[in-house]
Amino acid sequence: MIELKGFNFKTSINEMTIAEWQLISNIVYSEDDFVEKYIKIFQALGASDDIIDEMEESDLIAFVDEFSKNTQLSTVKKRGFELDGRTYVAYEGDEYVLKLKDLSYIEKSCKKEKNFFSLMLAIVFKDTDVINHYSEWEINRKAELFQHLNAGEYLNYITFITEKLAKKLENMNG
Repeated sequence: MIELKGFNFKTSINEMTIAEWQLISNIVYSEDDFVEKYIKIFQALGASDDIIDEMEESDLIAFVDEFSKNTQLSTVKKRGFELDGRTYVAYEGDEYVLKLKDLSYIEKSCKKEKNFFSLMLAIVFKDTDVINHYSEWEINRKAELFQHLNAGEYLNYITFITEKLAKKLENMNG
């Protein structure tokens, strides 16, 4: 966290939820100019227009420097977790393996949704009390819940899967 103009900005993935990280990622990969992206990021993190109006170039540099220092990922992929009295499991063996059916549903969801990260986790983590893990209702239910999870604890799944998707697209395009 860094204080700029009296406002505490989150600068670590471990301080953000999945929804916040998704919003920031959408901004970063938008067509906006560099500075405009950061103004939108500051707004997304809760800064008022009054605070943003007072910010200087040095504040932007301080934020970017602090943010860059705080984006280390955990290398451990959680096998599962409990949330609201339910258990969600990503894998049972020694390590996570991306299943073909999961990849298919993830690929479909990334084409149409802005909350792709929580949808991805909703597809990967299966509710142990549910039989039809791939129903649209079940995936959307979990995606809504998972938006509030700590992004730092699950970003390694997101990174792993998006790298797989990128390689798949690269191979398809030659």
